[in-house]
Amino acid sequence: MRPRRLLLFPLRFALAWLRALLSPASLGASVLCRNAAGQILLVRPRFAPGWVFPGGGVGRGESFEAAARRELVEESGHYGGGELTLFGLYVRRFAGVSNHIALFRLEGGEIAFRPGFEIAEAGWFDPEALPAKTQPGVRRRLAELAGKAPRSPRW
Repeated sequence: MRPRRLLLFPLRFALAWLRALLSPASLGASVLCRNAAGQILLVRPRFAPGWVFPGGGVGRGESFEAAARRELVEESGHYGGGELTLFGLYVRRFAGVSNHIALFRLEGGEIAFRPGFEIAEAGWFDPEALPAKTQPGVRRRLAELAGKAPRSPRW
């Protein structure tokens, strides 16, 4: 880990713990986006390790689908593509918070990525040749999509 990340990790954990006290559940939406070549869109956040699907929190009064589309554009500069379809609902626990995640599928589109405060990199990857630090939850969802693993409710 880079020194800057080492300093930010305790802060991230402390904020998650405080969030758990105030609200023990959070809602998130992510997008499993595949281009015409069959590649998967992944992003690498600055404040968390590894590569993940674009996604984030659902705001007050915002639908899961609207949050998924917003996060996809904010994090990757994605444009075009078809309709979002719900792939599955998942749950994961982190620092006492239950994070409920709606994962949507999207076929097609392009990206016009520019690094920002939250996301360092974005790119298209072959599902059989993912970056070494791809998060385990991403790998499990891709195995489910390919029919190589049964669906699980756990992220």
